[in-house]
Amino acid sequence: MKDAHDPENSKLINPTPIVEKIIDEQIAPMEVVLNALENILHNQKMSNSIKPVEEILWDGGVDLNNLFQREHIPLSENQFIDQKLINYLSANPNKLEFMHWRNFERLTAEFFNRQNYSVELGPGTNDGGVDVRVYDKKDKNKPYIIIQCKRHKESNSVKIETVKSFFTDVDFEGAKKGLIATTSSIVPGGKKVVAIRKYPLEFAENEEIKSWVDKMTKR
Repeated sequence: MKDAHDPENSKLINPTPIVEKIIDEQIAPMEVVLNALENILHNQKMSNSIKPVEEILWDGGVDLNNLFQREHIPLSENQFIDQKLINYLSANPNKLEFMHWRNFERLTAEFFNRQNYSVELGPGTNDGGVDVRVYDKKDKNKPYIIIQCKRHKESNSVKIETVKSFFTDVDFEGAKKGLIATTSSIVPGGKKVVAIRKYPLEFAENEEIKSWVDKMTKR
């Protein structure tokens, strides 16, 4: 019974004085009273534990600030980003545009990691415009896909100059294709120049990034 009381929660009944009074005055059989108190305390504790949706979805273990304020490196060497962060983004897709840019690179790397590719995450700075390299496990001489990640606010589209510049990186690396992954969108002119010049470039914009997150979510 004592374990049911949380001294830090003033809304929960402390059973000690009640039990002492019952013992002194022999109000009712002890077994009956203890059982009733146990049920009351349990129900109160459950009602006082109700939290907003985001709090329920975020079950701790990893500091949520890490997603937004700094790079978060998961403990597992087999992951690029912690599963709890993925689950949080799935429940709160509007937060994608606010995540730390490096964690967006990690999210992108993790998506291709789960597609059974060999993935190389770039250093984050001085990377020559290539954030992630994706290799076919049967051929690691040249990357199958090189990826440039643009964690932008939805209102800030990726410009045509970025698209043109990235094509030169794809050509230099000898990759089969390039991918620009962004939390926003690609300006129409960028898509048009790719279509006209037949650049081996693809785009993953906001809605597709959300679908990546949903596919990686573990419920």
